[in-house]
Amino acid sequence: MPDVVTVGEALVEFMSMEPGVALRQAPAFEKAVGAVPAKVAVGLVRLEVSSGLIGRVGEDPFGHFVADILAAEGVDVSQLGFERSARTGLAFVSHIAEGQSEFVFFRHSSADTLLSPGHINPTYVKTARAVVYDSIGLTVEPCRSGVLKALAIARDAGALRVYDANLHPSLWESEAEARYALRLGLDRADIVKLSLDEMEFLSGTRELPRGIEHLWTSKSRQGNEMHLLVVNLGEQGCSYRTSTHSGQISGYSVNTVEAIGAGDAFLAGLLAELLRTTSASQGNLAAKLPFERDGIERILRFACAAAALTTNQRGAIPDLPTRSQVEALLRTTQ
Repeated sequence: MPDVVTVGEALVEFMSMEPGVALRQAPAFEKAVGAVPAKVAVGLVRLEVSSGLIGRVGEDPFGHFVADILAAEGVDVSQLGFERSARTGLAFVSHIAEGQSEFVFFRHSSADTLLSPGHINPTYVKTARAVVYDSIGLTVEPCRSGVLKALAIARDAGALRVYDANLHPSLWESEAEARYALRLGLDRADIVKLSLDEMEFLSGTRELPRGIEHLWTSKSRQGNEMHLLVVNLGEQGCSYRTSTHSGQISGYSVNTVEAIGAGDAFLAGLLAELLRTTSASQGNLAAKLPFERDGIERILRFACAAAALTTNQRGAIPDLPTRSQVEALLRTTQ
């Protein structure tokens, strides 16, 4: 059984082969595996943490492409099912400028949305040390209930619930629905990663200390303890908050080509280094985490380095770094 289970969507992304143009102007596209659960699962394997994905794809060429790529990368796909009644979800992506990408999703009744509570294997989730999910898995039923079932099992088993807010407003009919879904994920997480835009969307401010504190205190009112909240600031690093302290970690200067996939690498790096540091393999892992300032800041520096390395070339999965690559970058910047 894998150390980390990711649950939710696995899509095919068509990446514009010409950077700096909008999708309507893009002349050609390159096929790739997309979505946070899929990319984080690969990122973890590259960082020497076993992972598996729970999800659904279509019984079609794109669905088999997803399964083949994940399996070739070492991700366990035993819980990735094939739907005959629905097609694999698609997304078209263009990197317009630094920090700006355009996404168009084709997910209406796609296979990933059909993940249901009946598809969740309790034993598979219980034996994991952590479960990773994002807001896209919470957009519609039955996928929302499937993800929530996995999170309930993880909570009862003492596994970490790790959440990427991953806001794409076009996937919801209104801002109110999007905000509800993002809060639904936030309220069940032990560890939360957001972008600055997502923090502003949920808190109403781009001022880091105020936005982070708003989310931390409002989350506490839900009666479920959060252990770490991180706002990923791209090349500027990240800001964080735990129950005892807060701070900011600087980013790493690299030859950036595009930033697509950097957030996935950041989350994989954070979780991989956290699990490596924490020796406990069973029981309530959150209660055993190394959340002294030095420990968490070392983990976040590792995550920032992993994210930086992912920006060295086009595409998300091809440039997800290995542990040795991340450690080499950290050594050169000490």
